[in-house]
Amino acid sequence: MRLIERTITVAYRHRVFFTEDVFGAHNPILRDVLAEADAPARPVLVTLDAGLAAAQPDLALNIEAHFGPFPRSPGWRARR
Repeated sequence: MRLIERTITVAYRHRVFFTEDVFGAHNPILRDVLAEADAPARPVLVTLDAGLAAAQPDLALNIEAHFGPFPRSPGWRARR
């Protein structure tokens, strides 16, 4: 059996932002990160499990309100 082996390096930029109320209208961090000029448009997936939804009843509405001004892709849907 013939083998070709190479070492490859894959670089990722991983950043962690510490904030509170990330979907609040007064908090620009998520909007700013998604709108960075050096990055292409990014798809966004928000997953909200039942436990978090029960603990923070307004969170789903805050998420929908946060993304309200942005254009929707053809496959966009909010599912509860």
